[in-house]
Amino acid sequence: MVRVEIDLNVRVRGNWTFTGIEDEDGPVTVGDIVRVVEPESGLEGSGRVEEVDAERRLIFLSVDWASIAELPPALTFDDLVALGVRAVSSAQPGVAFAPRNLEPRSVSAVSAVACSV
Repeated sequence: MVRVEIDLNVRVRGNWTFTGIEDEDGPVTVGDIVRVVEPESGLEGSGRVEEVDAERRLIFLSVDWASIAELPPALTFDDLVALGVRAVSSAQPGVAFAPRNLEPRSVSAVSAVACSV
């Protein structure tokens, strides 16, 4: 789902909002459902692309204002330790992570998904 940054204080055409085309992380067309995010407040929700004005480089969105909620917090190193995830040094490229009592496995990328227990 395409992520679009919005300003929660901007309302136009009733209950719509708009943002610049540069504030999206992928292509959108009219009718697309997108994830709207306001980075400053840490809030996100869902919206629908209602109009794309290519000449003015604007996207008009109807936002499901009731869906606006805080973004889930990112996992910190302390969170990973509390979950029992440990880092193991390796002579090979990559970082090895494993829950306690399991053999470490080498991974080439680390994300919250790769680190989940």
